[in-house]
Amino acid sequence: SPSSSASDGGRRPARRRRGRGLLRRLGAMSRLLRGMFEVPEVKANVLQMQGLSLWLAKLAPWGLPLTLAIGWCVYPALTPSFKQSIGLEKPPPSGQTFTYEKSGIGELPELAS
Repeated sequence: SPSSSASDGGRRPARRRRGRGLLRRLGAMSRLLRGMFEVPEVKANVLQMQGLSLWLAKLAPWGLPLTLAIGWCVYPALTPSFKQSIGLEKPPPSGQTFTYEKSGIGELPELAS
């Protein structure tokens, strides 16, 4: 074939053979899968998912910075009891949980016993 080079001895790349061998081993399932991709709706969904996966792959380098930024903004808003329930904070050493009461608007909260 025109695409083969002298270095590979005119053989097809191993990757193509491996893929075709897999389809051959699947037998009847391969015919079903090939037929399924001929349905226009399925083909459109497959192309849409491929486009989405390419878009997400372009965003992958931003994953860690975005996660850190979101965590930096959200963590202070979490209540201490929620942080303790998911294991982000240890409970107080006495085992007692402390709550605060606020009796009116604009007053400082007081420790409830």
